[in-house]
Amino acid sequence: MTVASPDTFALIATERRRLCNELDQLSEADWAAASLCEGWTAHTVAAHLTLSWAGSKLGLVANLVRARGDLGATIDRSSRQLAEQRTPAECVADLRAHAEDRTVPPTMPPEAPLTDVLVHGADLLRPLGRSVAVGPEALATALDFLVGPKAARGFRSASLDGLRLQATDVAWRWSAPDVGDDGGALVSGPALAVAGLLVGRRAYVPDLTGPGVALLVGRL
Repeated sequence: MTVASPDTFALIATERRRLCNELDQLSEADWAAASLCEGWTAHTVAAHLTLSWAGSKLGLVANLVRARGDLGATIDRSSRQLAEQRTPAECVADLRAHAEDRTVPPTMPPEAPLTDVLVHGADLLRPLGRSVAVGPEALATALDFLVGPKAARGFRSASLDGLRLQATDVAWRWSAPDVGDDGGALVSGPALAVAGLLVGRRAYVPDLTGPGVALLVGRL
């Protein structure tokens, strides 16, 4: 696990600005391209990253009622609607202007929006052959969140029982309580790839090694 406890909100602000700097380089065709989020374009992902402050609260409630309480469907519809209302450039400008925004989802810690910007930034950029140099503290902090109990509500896609996870580019490792420090089926690879698979992105499988990869994919 991580040794330090960095200021998570400062990490969020830094990573939002890093992402915006890369998004400034995208073309019109890039914005229309499919992301790793099923059914979402790069534009929709960018709109989603501003939803916490830019989305209409009444609209969110209406969409929640329409979706009969399904939060995932609510977020999907609200993000699409926001993308229809704002251009990609407006989404990027808003994300940069609100880089230090401290809004967090109900019952969630600040590690949740940090994980959101890292994962969704990669969802948007990876299909375009682009990336940002995410800070190691941010990566380790997001991974700590993803293996914790709160991430099981809307973030992590599968059980981690019997697994051991290890990042190869930052000083981070974790083992499921049922296997101890050195047991379990290993999943090893770049931190962002580990995080991506934990949230259900099969596109990261080629970046990962170890017998735990197939085990985890089978649970998605």
